[in-house]
Amino acid sequence: MLSKYWLCGILFLILALFLIYHYKTATLPLSLKNKGDVSVLDNIISSDYQSGDTKINNIISTNVNSASSVNNTETSSVATTNINLDANLTQPVVTPGASDIEILTALVDEEKFSEALNIAKGLVKSPNAEIRTEVVDALGWIGIKALPELSVMLSDSDSDIADSAYNFWEEIVKEISDDVSKADIVVAGVNMLSDQGNAESAVMMLDRIPEDMAVTALLKLINSDNIIAKETAIDHYEFVTGEEFTDQETAERWIEKAKAE
Repeated sequence: MLSKYWLCGILFLILALFLIYHYKTATLPLSLKNKGDVSVLDNIISSDYQSGDTKINNIISTNVNSASSVNNTETSSVATTNINLDANLTQPVVTPGASDIEILTALVDEEKFSEALNIAKGLVKSPNAEIRTEVVDALGWIGIKALPELSVMLSDSDSDIADSAYNFWEEIVKEISDDVSKADIVVAGVNMLSDQGNAESAVMMLDRIPEDMAVTALLKLINSDNIIAKETAIDHYEFVTGEEFTDQETAERWIEKAKAE
C-alpha cells in the first residue's frame, strides 16, 4: 500500500515539473524561442543617423560586413535597403556612395524635380546608352520643366532612346494650351528629329491650332536644313491648305488670307 502512495507521489511530481517547464517555455519572448529562425536582416542592418538642427539629413544605411554567414547574392539584395525617416528630408534617399543615376532616381521618386533636373542635365550626353535610357525616363517624369532636355534627346544616336524621348516629348507638348508656344516648340522639336514617323506625328499636333499659325510653323520647317523636317512640312502644308507648296510668297499670301477670315 505504501509503495502505491510513493509511486503516485512521484508521478504527480513529474507531471507538476512538466507543467511548470511548459508554462515558462510558452511565455518566452518570440525572439528567444525562435533564435535559430531570426531573419538575417535582424543581424546585419545597422542604423547610421546624422542629425541636423531640426531634421535628419541622412538615411538608415545597411552594413553587411558582419554578416559572414550570408552569401554574396543574399547580401546584395539587402545592401541598398533605404528607409525614409522624414518626409521633409533635404537630401535624396539614397545609400552613401550612390551613383548619379541612383541619386537622380531617388530625387524623382521624392518628386524633387528641380534637383533631379540639375543632375539629368549633366547626363543627357553621357556616352553610356544605359545611363541615357535612365535619364530619358527621369525627364519624362519631371515633365514640362524637362522639355529642353527631352528636345535634345530627340536626336539621340540610339534610336530606342530617341523614340522614348519623343513619346515623352509629344505627351508634354499635347498638354500645352498656348498656341504660339505650342507652334514654336513643335518647330524646334521637329528640327531635332531624324525619324520620319515621329516627324509626321509631331507636325500633326499643329492641326490643333489656328490654320494661319500652323502654316506659319510649317513654313519655318520648310526652310529648315533638316531634310526630314522639310519634306514632312511640305507634305503637311498640302494637307492644311489644300494646295501644293510652290514658294514662300504664295504661302505667306495664304497665311494673310487665313488671318482675315
